[in-house]
Amino acid sequence: MNYFEYNVEDFSVDDYFKNWVLFPNQENEAFWQKFLDDYPEKYYIIQESRILVAELYHINQTEISQDHTDAIWQRIDTTIQEERNSLKFLNWINFRSIAASAGLTAVLSMLWYFYSQKATNGFLAPQKSEIVWQEVENHKPQVMEIKLSDGSTVHLQKNSKLKYPKSLSDSPVRQVVLEGVAKFDIHKDPERPFLVYAQGLVTKVLGTSFVVKALPNDTKVTVSVNSGKVSLYSSQNKNDARSKTSSIVLTPNQQAVFEKKTTTFSKSVVENPAVIEKSRTLSFNFKNTPATQIFKNLEEAYGIEVLFDEDIMAHCKLNIDVTQEDLYEKLNVICKVLNAKFEMIDAKIIIYSNGC
Repeated sequence: MNYFEYNVEDFSVDDYFKNWVLFPNQENEAFWQKFLDDYPEKYYIIQESRILVAELYHINQTEISQDHTDAIWQRIDTTIQEERNSLKFLNWINFRSIAASAGLTAVLSMLWYFYSQKATNGFLAPQKSEIVWQEVENHKPQVMEIKLSDGSTVHLQKNSKLKYPKSLSDSPVRQVVLEGVAKFDIHKDPERPFLVYAQGLVTKVLGTSFVVKALPNDTKVTVSVNSGKVSLYSSQNKNDARSKTSSIVLTPNQQAVFEKKTTTFSKSVVENPAVIEKSRTLSFNFKNTPATQIFKNLEEAYGIEVLFDEDIMAHCKLNIDVTQEDLYEKLNVICKVLNAKFEMIDAKIIIYSNGC
């Protein structure tokens, strides 16, 4: 049974999952706790599923009169008309599977519950665990700054959630779960890697600055690196020997897009590359400087590999000042003077030239 691929609907009709929610025992407690330990990014889906199963069980024990049923349908019809463009609940509930599991009366009651409440902000009580987890959701337009116990900082954007351990000092691995968009500034600790779980993607770092965009309804997760180095891999394959072939490493000014469905990656340069910290003293005021040296300066300054034919460009020299230009403008100006062209391929800069 591949529970990793389950959504809320799937969990809500799974007998083993329902038994855990309604009739927990030592065996199923251990199974589902281990599942969450292995895949903490499924935390929010598990909690939503538990709420749904508990509500279905509760309302299925209550008799509902025909008048009440008719009133529910009327309220549902009215709400659908009012919120047709913003409905999320109907997008993931499969009426046939739920009805088969809980009965039509329960489905009506369940819909009435969700539409009257509009949303639920709480979760069921968390299961016992050695790790004490905390959750925070940013409902404000301003970025929320969260200080973690290890000295790391998370900048959480609007409508984003973060789940993190209250203490990061008791575990050999630091880990958090993200739903939404956040910038991470991770305190360096070579002995304890930092893992960010987000919609099936795991971002592993030791100490760096990066941004993760993992919206629940998006088919992709994007990670961009400001400083340091990160490795990415699919949490679905993390215990698979093949996982090394489906992972990727990012360095400053690089970003990767992770396709959730296929668990594949594509790498590119970030939209606005910045000069990396260690290279800020480099000069871009070139005087009779060989083109080969200029390209090597760009490579060092931005941490992006520049590929060109050194033999063809061996005699090309430039007198040019591109200090104020960003990377793309620098490349445009330099290539125009050299009568060359450039292209970004797989997070690398490729220079095409016939020489000078």
